[in-house]
Amino acid sequence: MKQINQRGFSTMELVFALVLVAILATVGWTVYQRQVDNQKPAQTAAPTVQYQNADDSTKTFAYSLPSNWEEDPYVWEDCCGPVDPEPDWSKESKPITLHPKNDKNVTITIKRFPYDKTDNWTSYEALKAKVKEDYFAKVLFEGKRPDSHQALFTKVDYLGPPDAKVESFTDHRYYYDEGKSVVMIEFREKYHHDWPEGSPDINNTKYLSDFKHIASSVKFAK
Repeated sequence: MKQINQRGFSTMELVFALVLVAILATVGWTVYQRQVDNQKPAQTAAPTVQYQNADDSTKTFAYSLPSNWEEDPYVWEDCCGPVDPEPDWSKESKPITLHPKNDKNVTITIKRFPYDKTDNWTSYEALKAKVKEDYFAKVLFEGKRPDSHQALFTKVDYLGPPDAKVESFTDHRYYYDEGKSVVMIEFREKYHHDWPEGSPDINNTKYLSDFKHIASSVKFAK
């Protein structure tokens, strides 16, 4: 009778088979993963915010604002009494009003007040005392900026009395002492009023970071 050879796989043959299976599995997974990645929507990098520089009309200070903000043209209006001629804006700082290009309802105002022409603001110390008289004003910072100019940052969270038509708002103000004048930067973050009926609320919180950038960018000419 003929004898049948029933010898099994050798150890080397088994190892070779396992290595071959592993290679095929790796190649297959790589091809699959590339197909999945190709089907994912392309991710674009976050746009970089661009800034533009500007000066006040007297060249006393400069500031920076995001490129999607702009300055409103200023129109001189003499409100009361005899009509005075328009000031010489090269000697007096023209009030600055900034707003996003797509939203003129949001405003940041920048004004410079000489101490000798401002009621109750005859000096920086007088200014601080007057500002702190506001019961609702919370002082966030009082001290010196890196350029050694004095600075005062306040936030007002106001809620009107409950027995009247409720008014509430959140205002931010920065004051910078230039020596002979003060620069004030204002921003109204929120506003609510129960009267008149249906009056829209204001919530400009998404622009708060823009305000902080503009306010902190103010630099005085040397």
